[in-house]
Amino acid sequence: MICIRDYCFEYLDHTADVMIKAYGRNLKHAFYSAAAGMLHLIYDVDKVESDSEKIEIESYGDYASEVLYDWLSNILAQFYIKKIAFGFFKIKNLRRIKNGKKQWYLKGYAMGEPYSMEKHNFKKEVKAVTWHGLDIKREGRAKYVIEFIVDI
Repeated sequence: MICIRDYCFEYLDHTADVMIKAYGRNLKHAFYSAAAGMLHLIYDVDKVESDSEKIEIESYGDYASEVLYDWLSNILAQFYIKKIAFGFFKIKNLRRIKNGKKQWYLKGYAMGEPYSMEKHNFKKEVKAVTWHGLDIKREGRAKYVIEFIVDI
């Protein structure tokens, strides 16, 4: 298991891609650990020292897994588009709602600093988050486990 700040995750064997197992004391915290685990495949998340750059992510979904997929996909896309090394995460809202068809809502932020290949130590390219194998489980009263696969 790898822990950076208080984001904990591990990489599991998978035939062609990488499976990530992320842990959290609550659902928000598990989302943070999932993002850190995904990004740590690309660069050293622990070398991100500043939260001077910030992007907002807002998502709706029928299931928490849809919102998680959108959260991770947005963070990955913004890393490649804006060249920001994210290392800090904040979710202001992650809750069930009763608003028409959609049942879950997320509003959060990914924060970091301008990406530098030398400082952040580029490792490998992550192409996408996949739906295959994506799962959110609750273990006990205060622990969440997220499993998902990224295409490398």
